[in-house]
Amino acid sequence: MVRSFTHERVLPGCRNKKRMRARKQVMNRRKIWYFGLFIILAAALITAAEIGWASLEIKGRIESKRKDSLVTILFENEPGEARYILIENGEPIGSVDIIKSGRETCGLAQCFRALGRYRLNEGYDDSLVRSGMTVGTEVPVKIIPTPQPEKLAGNPVVFRKEIISAGDSREMVLVPAGRFVFGAQDGDADESPEQVLDIPAFYIDRFEVSNEEYLAYSTAEKTSPPRAWGGKVIPPGEERLPVIVTYTEAEAYAHWAGKRLPTEEEWEKAARGQGLDPFKAGDRFEYRKKPIRFPWGNRFKPGVANCAESLSGGSAGDGEKAGQARGLVPVTDLDGEGNSPYGIVNMAGNAPEWTSSWYRAYMGSRNTNRLFGTQVKVLRGGAWYSKAEEIRVTRRQVGGIPNLREDAIGGIRCVKIPDVVDAEGSRTGR
Repeated sequence: MVRSFTHERVLPGCRNKKRMRARKQVMNRRKIWYFGLFIILAAALITAAEIGWASLEIKGRIESKRKDSLVTILFENEPGEARYILIENGEPIGSVDIIKSGRETCGLAQCFRALGRYRLNEGYDDSLVRSGMTVGTEVPVKIIPTPQPEKLAGNPVVFRKEIISAGDSREMVLVPAGRFVFGAQDGDADESPEQVLDIPAFYIDRFEVSNEEYLAYSTAEKTSPPRAWGGKVIPPGEERLPVIVTYTEAEAYAHWAGKRLPTEEEWEKAARGQGLDPFKAGDRFEYRKKPIRFPWGNRFKPGVANCAESLSGGSAGDGEKAGQARGLVPVTDLDGEGNSPYGIVNMAGNAPEWTSSWYRAYMGSRNTNRLFGTQVKVLRGGAWYSKAEEIRVTRRQVGGIPNLREDAIGGIRCVKIPDVVDAEGSRTGR
């Protein structure tokens, strides 16, 4: 026989005991939930500190979502800001304005519960706002450099300024570790904010990858030729032009060569240098920001880059330079006045170059764009058809539409992290 607890007769004394027992069970469950919440929050804060999580620091989590864009938020410490940032997968997607807050007892610890009204940035769906979502504040950017070997045979490591890479036998130039100016305040909206970052040393190809160099990879790996060739062989006379490929093809070449594609940060530092002017302040050195707009300086110079305005002024020059503004030129052309501070060639104009970075808002940016996310990749450097303003070192171009396997729009320039074999005095150096 099945008993119906709804109709079971309970004596008055037993009824009170059952109510007390049920209430205690509910309170215990709440204690466990709140304790778990704060364990997760603490872990998130530690994780954020360990990885230098953009410019966002988690301060609390949404407890519940209500009507009229209202939410309740639990904070470990008393909320001291009038507005917090809604964080989804480490990215800001909106904000929440605090209406009121107060101290609460949250299970095993004290907490603060706040009522706020949220507002999403353009392009984000309301369904993203939910219980457990993190909120936070902006903090100064902190990049934690990747640890690098500091000593070799008891002496400080000094890496060669130039090497020949083992994988594809190409010239590479050292970009030293350290700080540099990244982004621009006076450029396009997606180039801001201008900030100082600190990244490890790396080597970068001195020239763009040419058609004939790509052919060596394609032959070795038995891959399909790029669509730009229009067939299985390189069009006559185009052997030394930069190869134009999809992101997927560029990434595959880099992997074959034992390298990788550069991040936006690496590409920009290689193109503009540090952009910092040291000066002595008392007993220490400080820096003034002096970033440049083009690899060679702040003013556009006709004739030093292959772009749409490179022939202005009526002095086209002769030989291959006469083809500027009408198409790609060989990768070793224009080696000279237009080089970057590290001596890297054609980082402005000629072929747009793939980076490994997704097109996202910069750390600390409030800019929104429907393309931000993990759909398209960033290309840098502009192209032979670009205007002068479009070959600035900070300008961002996107590629990967409709997808990263079909959009053959960019060239290749690879990077690699220095190894002990690249050190001065290494017998196995190359």
